[in-house]
Amino acid sequence: MAQPCSRRVVQLDTSVEAFRAYVYAVRSQATAIKYAQAAHRFLLFTGKHGLSIDRLTPGVLSLFAESLLHEGLKPGSVATMVAGARKYLEWCRSKGTGVPTLGKTDLPRTHLPSPNALRGDVLMGYLALASRLHEPVRTALLILPYCGLRSFELTGLQLSNIQQLEIPKQGGSQRMLVFSVVGKGGKRRIVPLLLDGKPLLIQYLAGWRRRFAGTWLFPSGPKGRTAISPRTLRWHVQRIAKALGGVRLTPHTLRRTYLTTLYKQGLDPATLTKIAGHRSIQTTYEHYLAIEPDEIAGSVSGMRLVARGPQEARVQKASGTLGAFLSGTSKGRAFDLPVLEPIEEGENE
Repeated sequence: MAQPCSRRVVQLDTSVEAFRAYVYAVRSQATAIKYAQAAHRFLLFTGKHGLSIDRLTPGVLSLFAESLLHEGLKPGSVATMVAGARKYLEWCRSKGTGVPTLGKTDLPRTHLPSPNALRGDVLMGYLALASRLHEPVRTALLILPYCGLRSFELTGLQLSNIQQLEIPKQGGSQRMLVFSVVGKGGKRRIVPLLLDGKPLLIQYLAGWRRRFAGTWLFPSGPKGRTAISPRTLRWHVQRIAKALGGVRLTPHTLRRTYLTTLYKQGLDPATLTKIAGHRSIQTTYEHYLAIEPDEIAGSVSGMRLVARGPQEARVQKASGTLGAFLSGTSKGRAFDLPVLEPIEEGENE
C-alpha cells in the first residue's frame, strides 16, 4: 500500500539578521545596521505588549514612536526607527507572512538646523589642520570638500574608481579627475573632483600611496589589506572642529560645502542632484545648500518693484500722497463703515 506523501512545511526566515542582509543588498551598510536595530527594538516592543505581528493595529507604529520618545530618543532618531520598523514589516509581508498594511504614522515634528557650509576663513583653517595629519587620513580629509562624497563612499573608493576625462574647451581640452562611486541603493554615479583638489590626489598617488600594492585608495594596516573606516574620518573631523573653536563641522558639512560651491557657481539643479546622488531636487535644496542671509539679500539688492523710467515719477507721487494721508489726524483718516445688523438667533442655522 502506497504511503501518503507528506507535505514539507517551509519555514520563513523573518529574523533580524536576514532582514539586515536584505537591506544591505539594496542600501548602504550604515542603513542596514540602523534598520536592523529598529526591527529589533520593534520586536521587543510588540513582545512587551503581547502584540502578534500578523494582527497589528493600524496605529501600532505611532505607539512605537511614542514609546521611543518616552525613552528619551530625539525626534530624528525616532523617525529613523519607525522607518526601519515599517521597512521590516513590508519585507515580512513580501515573504508571504500575514502582516497587515499599516497606515501613515504620526511622528513628532523635527526642527532641523539650517544646512551649513564652511566659509572662507573656517575652510582655510580646516585645510591647514587636516594637512598636519598622517596619511592616508590627511589626503582623505583634504580632498573631501573638493569632491563632496559621503564618508562611506570616500573610504570605500578603490584605485579603479578613479577616472580621467578629457573635457573639450575653447582652444583645446582639459583633463579632469572623476570618481565612479556606488552610493546609497547601489546606484553608480560620476562625481567630479574640483580642479584645485587634483594636485592633492596626484601627489598622494605618486608619493605615500605607492608603498602599498592593494586596491584601496585609502588603505589601512601594515599591508593595506583593509580601508580606513568612516568612523576614523569622523573622529579626526571632530578633533579639527574642536581646535577651530567648536564650529559646526562634520564630514557632511564638507559635502554641503562642495555642493553649495557648485550651486553658487551656476551649476544647474538637475546636474547638481545627479552628482549628489539624491532622488529629488527638493532633497538637495532643503538639506544640502547653505545660502547665507546676506547672500539672499544681495541677490535682489539691485531689483526694483517698478523699473526706472516714466512710471517712477507716478509711483513717487502716489507714495507722497499716501504719506500725507497717513500723517493726518485720526479724525481726518476716519472711514465710513457700514453698520452690521445683529444676527438674530436661528438665522445662521
